[in-house]
Amino acid sequence: MTVSHPTTGYGLAGRRLGTGALTIFLISASGPMTVLVGGVVTTFAVTGVVGAPLSFPLLAVALALFSVGYAAMSRYMLNAGGFYPYVAQGLGRGWGVAASFVALLAYSSIQTGLFGLFGVGSADFAARHLHVQVPWWVGSSLALAAVAVLGVRKVDLNAKVLSALLTCEVGAMLLFDAGSFSHPAGGSVSFAGLMPHNLLVPGVGGVFAFGVASYLGFEQGAVYSEESRDPRRTVAHATYTTVAVIGVLYTISAWALAVGVGSDRIVARAKDPASGIPFSLLADDFGVPVATAANVLLLTSVFACMLSIHNCVARYVFAMSRDRVLPVRLVRTGKGSAAPVAGSLIQSLAAAVTVLVFAVLGRDPLTELFTWLSYVGAVGVLLLMTATSLAVVGFFRRRPELPASRWQRVVAPLLATASLTAVTVVTVGNADAVLGTERGSVLAYVLPGLAGLAAVGGLGWGLVLRRTRPDIYRRGGPARVPDATPDAIGDGFADVPAPTGRRPVPRVRRAAAGDVWRRLHALYLVRRLRPLWREIQGAVPEVALLPRYRGLAALRSTVRHAPLAVIRMQVEILDGYAALAPWMSTRAQRLATVEARRRGLTGTRFAVTVEAAVLGAAIDARGRVPPTAGRPASDAVPALFPVDTPAVDTLTRLVQVGRALRRSPVVFATRHRLAAAPSLGYGGFGVSPREVTINPR
Repeated sequence: MTVSHPTTGYGLAGRRLGTGALTIFLISASGPMTVLVGGVVTTFAVTGVVGAPLSFPLLAVALALFSVGYAAMSRYMLNAGGFYPYVAQGLGRGWGVAASFVALLAYSSIQTGLFGLFGVGSADFAARHLHVQVPWWVGSSLALAAVAVLGVRKVDLNAKVLSALLTCEVGAMLLFDAGSFSHPAGGSVSFAGLMPHNLLVPGVGGVFAFGVASYLGFEQGAVYSEESRDPRRTVAHATYTTVAVIGVLYTISAWALAVGVGSDRIVARAKDPASGIPFSLLADDFGVPVATAANVLLLTSVFACMLSIHNCVARYVFAMSRDRVLPVRLVRTGKGSAAPVAGSLIQSLAAAVTVLVFAVLGRDPLTELFTWLSYVGAVGVLLLMTATSLAVVGFFRRRPELPASRWQRVVAPLLATASLTAVTVVTVGNADAVLGTERGSVLAYVLPGLAGLAAVGGLGWGLVLRRTRPDIYRRGGPARVPDATPDAIGDGFADVPAPTGRRPVPRVRRAAAGDVWRRLHALYLVRRLRPLWREIQGAVPEVALLPRYRGLAALRSTVRHAPLAVIRMQVEILDGYAALAPWMSTRAQRLATVEARRRGLTGTRFAVTVEAAVLGAAIDARGRVPPTAGRPASDAVPALFPVDTPAVDTLTRLVQVGRALRRSPVVFATRHRLAAAPSLGYGGFGVSPREVTINPR
């Protein structure tokens, strides 16, 4: 749902992302070309470990273990807060708030640090190929402006941009791999980079530290759960696919780099800035134009990575503000794009200030801005993944009725916790090797300590909320998602908070993919609801929350997503009733009742016809009488659709009311009588429709 104001909605708009689009987001956040040119080369140079390529499949196994529990739990989570609601559901509300603070620090640091890398890369490209000397902050500023603009656009537009960039950079990496294996150094392919004895040497801690940083981004799938077409499956499938794809791609590309240069010379070449690997290898194998194009793709890779992580940070801010952990004003989203505008602008501002400070102070953008902040982010994400693995165990232990195997509930999450804890210890313990400082340097303690400080600050803020605002703490976002029953969770739609004048999404079981009968039935219901839906939309246009399509696009969208369209129509009709409630009066209801009895209606037909008449009177009144005076409390009208009404009954009642609203002569008679006697009082209530709540019958 589109949230244009903190009090007008409750979620992000549009289930636009399928498994393919979400996978593109996750792989782009990892930055394949950035990993090859920056991460792999730097790993060889700093650690001097020839067996570094072997670390990628080993880390992929550890992350795959994490993905097992993470994917199992994602079936029951529908929240843009990423790890934040996961930790809250498994370990408690306070730890969830702590996780949210760590996540904001980690992802914001990674995204901001990338501006330093982009600035250096763009300045070097301009000097080498355009023969123009520009400061690094010029390129960073241009990239920052572009990310800020795209960050407030529709999420599917971002997916299209990232898809194009990702296709090109993966193609360049595969071309590099093909060239290295077809022209190996020494005339034969060496397997030294995959030998365990070349990995298990002094410096292996730094190898794993750099390696885990290369995988960062695959874990962001939960952030887009509210914008996924099928949250129960999309997040899990995209996570597994991302780990598999980048695990294979990084292993082969790192090995190809060692093969192309030579295992005996790779460390020396990596330490030499003038070597220009891997671009020099591409130039030797395919010519200078190809190498130049690959250099451009490095910049686009960094840009795609920045854009993807920017979207992640913006959605964290959105989820935290919606749950009142941050100020509620930050929940604002764009009216047309439905993107979390407030969170996006805040991240853009924070990045701009950081880049400005480093530029003014003359600090190095690569060894300081990029390296320092990336390391802070890597430590933070490792802590989050470790906490999430423990949270999976706690989540399923509290909900034994949920369908999940013992492997998903306990075994894989505990193995992931152990492996991720080991990687975290190695990463923190080898901070000096990663940061390029001497052992015992203050930075080796301060930078990883920032993640711990954020966790302590978040835990403290959670305690403050618990004492000063217990209502928010008890019903906070992480505590209400999901409902703990299989029937409530199994449909993939979790409860969302209902601000003033809104209702939770009614639980209607979605049609299974490929179930022709359910989809045909959903299309039938869409047709039956459409007249009432259009009537409500015409009377109260501001409740039309979701984007509209026209012509062939509308038909295609309805056919493909008929089950979701039923839910969309129900929500908007109920929201329309919430907006029309101030225009209804008990006098109008009495008049409709008398008219229905006079016409001899009885039973269900009588009740539905009366409700349709009152609703028709409200629609008519809304278009003719402006609210001016106060409305007596005695004029309150019972809800047409009480909160405790079962989903099937709600849908049936909606169809009946729609039919009655179109066909019943009582509607026309009631409108006529009300129009002839405005003193009966159905307008002039002075109450904003957005301030009205639905009273259960």
